[in-house]
Amino acid sequence: MANSGTGAARPAWRLAAIEALNVIVALQFIPLLAALAGLCAFTWRRTGSHAPGALLSGLFVTWYVVAGTATHVG
Repeated sequence: MANSGTGAARPAWRLAAIEALNVIVALQFIPLLAALAGLCAFTWRRTGSHAPGALLSGLFVTWYVVAGTATHVG
């Protein structure tokens, strides 16, 4: 387990607040992975190749991550 910045290692059973928030943020990827699985299965059945599904999945994940990134201008 990584140090918490105070020099003492945290016990493995104790989650810091930031780690709990990471779990909340990561929950949004479960429906995304389910949608990608459906997309890949559909393209595999239509084309018989993995390449179109991989390309579309990569584009979709890129779009999803970029659209969900917070930016600050000014």
